[in-house]
Amino acid sequence: KEVADTLDFLRARFDLNFLTSCSKRSLVRKLLLSLFPDPVFRLYPYDPPQNCRTGVLKRVMKMQIPPKCKTFFYRFHSRTIPVKEWLDSRGIGVYGTTNCRLCQTTETFTHAFILCVDAVFFWDVFKRTLKKDFEVVETNFRYLHFEGKLDTIQDVLVVLGLYSLWKTRKVDTEAGAAKPSWVNFKHIAIQVGHSILACQENDEWKEIVKNLSQSPDII
Repeated sequence: KEVADTLDFLRARFDLNFLTSCSKRSLVRKLLLSLFPDPVFRLYPYDPPQNCRTGVLKRVMKMQIPPKCKTFFYRFHSRTIPVKEWLDSRGIGVYGTTNCRLCQTTETFTHAFILCVDAVFFWDVFKRTLKKDFEVVETNFRYLHFEGKLDTIQDVLVVLGLYSLWKTRKVDTEAGAAKPSWVNFKHIAIQVGHSILACQENDEWKEIVKNLSQSPDII
């Protein structure tokens, strides 16, 4: 009976010609794609850019950063960050209005991390202070995919930058101490830099910690 059920299961999903000619490995691969398709947040228009390096969540998991930053990025990657527009679309009450407190436009996922004046200012200072050059685009951030060679340090800094932007924005709902995004970023990036330098010598991290320590607290 189990064999008969298995054959019925396969016939319902694949052509008989394919079943008689495919290898075991090929069949397993097709079954996985059929039973576990790509999640919605990786489909168009949120699909990864061309030639994107896969395994972004595994790369973040191996980063020497606080667990709260990793948890944040998993939600950022799946576009489940509770911005006001996301909460309102699911019937969750939003205090006051769904507009961004700075721009007076709807606080969407893209607006919070890219289009808001706070985000635009933050990424400009980020790139000039740390001497990094990349395009500020949602897909680049969600997949940590930037032009050129793989830059692990840049990936770490970008994750910390995104977390800092969200930490500043959460002050409205969590009644925390209000601090600029850049101050939050400096604090956590210097902390991460010191912890990495305590384990290994790294000239680039030394330069980053030095530049961040000397940069002013931008209000």
